[in-house]
Formats: sequence, C-alpha cells, structure tokens
Amino acid sequence: MQRTLLPLMLILLAMLACACALPAQGIALATPPPAKDEGIVYSYARDIVPASGQAELQAASQAEDTSALNIVRGVENCGEGYVVYPRVTSGKTAQAINDSIYNAVAQYAESVQVPIFTEYRVEYNHNCLLSIRMDILDLYGDNSAPLDSIYLTFDAHSGALCKLPDLLDAQDARWRGVLPDIVTEQAENRDITLLCDVLPIADDQQFYIADGCMVLVYEQYEITTYLAGRPEFKIPLAQLSAFIPEDSSLQKMIQVTDVLAQPADAAAQESMQ
Repeated sequence: MQRTLLPLMLILLAMLACACALPAQGIALATPPPAKDEGIVYSYARDIVPASGQAELQAASQAEDTSALNIVRGVENCGEGYVVYPRVTSGKTAQAINDSIYNAVAQYAESVQVPIFTEYRVEYNHNCLLSIRMDILDLYGDNSAPLDSIYLTFDAHSGALCKLPDLLDAQDARWRGVLPDIVTEQAENRDITLLCDVLPIADDQQFYIADGCMVLVYEQYEITTYLAGRPEFKIPLAQLSAFIPEDSSLQKMIQVTDVLAQPADAAAQESMQ
C-alpha cells in the first residue's frame, strides 16, 4: 500500500510544481524595464524640435555673432627667424585667418632681408571682428623698438582680411572727407603739427579696431614731424554711423555700445531729476 501511494504522491508534487511555474492568465512576466524606448524618445524629439529648436538655433547664432574667437599663442618658423602670433583655434575660418597673419609677416620679412621675430597684441576680438597688431623686430639687432608694425583686421565669418572701404559705405564716399577732418581736429587738440593740409585716406590706410572706435595709424613722417612718431587717432564709431552699412560688422559694435550706454544715460537722467 505504501509502495503504491509513494509514486502517486511524487506525480502530484511534480504537477503542482509545474502549475506554480506557469504564469497566471493575464499577468505579465516580470522583465527588466528598457533603458530607453528609442521610438518614444525620437518621436517626442520630433514634436518639440521645430518649436524650441528655432529659438535655440537663433540664440546660438547670436552667441556666435558676438562671442570671441578662441586664440592661443602660435609660433611658426620664418626663414632664420620665427613668427609669434595669435593662432585662432575656433571657427571654420580659423585656418584662413592664421595663414593670412603668417603670410603678411613673411612678406615683410622678405622685404627687409633680416631674421625677424614678432610680438603681438589683440586689439579687438568680438562681434565677428578680430583686430591685431603685429610688431616686427630684428632677431639679432636692437629690440628696444620694432622695425615696423602691421595692423590686421579680419571678418570672422568669411576669414577675409578687411580694408577700410570693406567696413564703410562703398556707395557714399563722404567718409573719405569726414575722417581727415576728425584727424585734423584731434591733432590740433594734441598739439601735433601736421605737414599737409589734406590728409591722405587711402584704401590701404592702416587701422585697427578697438572698443567703440576705429584707430587710424600713420607712418612716421607721413603726416607729421619726427617727434610725433607713428601717430594714432581714435575715431569714435558714433561719428561714422552714417557711413556704416547695416551688414557691416561695425554695426554690431554700435548696437552693443548703445545698449551699454542706456543704463548710464538712465542713471544720469534720474540724478538730474
């Protein structure tokens, strides 16, 4: 009797174990949740990008327009000398700008036929404009004063080297008469003796950009006496606003200057009241 019941009990236990192993009808098996439902995520992204993406792209574009280029100290061989320059490391036009800087110095080095080295100063790096000064010195000579200085201004968007007419109105040449008048007035205020009544403003006029102004640079003896050295004249952009086209990078500088001036103007008006 006991021998008969034992196999039956074993069979019943096995059937019970199988029943427990099967899931109850309508209850899902417990599985780890997916890390990311790619279909839902991409569908959601497609829904929101057209609305918020435009604003983000516009903000990024504005940030790119007003932000400074990334610059590191670069060094390149130049004949027996070397060129130390502000090497641009950001933006699609970085290589074009770097090549232009090097080529300008190398061209000068060939003309003087002496080993040279350079020092530089970044005068302006904002609002899609990079303006630099490159001082060229004799590698083995007297380094107390540079042999010459080169002023270079670049459009960060195109990588192009800018001349004075590139930034001012090509259709209205009156600025060629306004600039000499401003320089003459400043020279009189600074007791600088001018050697000519009509100052030259050529297409290749040396200049650089600084905060809120354009600085004209003349060679020694070009317009004045030896004592004046290489005179520089700061021309406020506000005095040239009528000759700055809407698509000129200088317009961004004027807009920024106006915005910065508003709080000060408001504060002055309040104090007067």
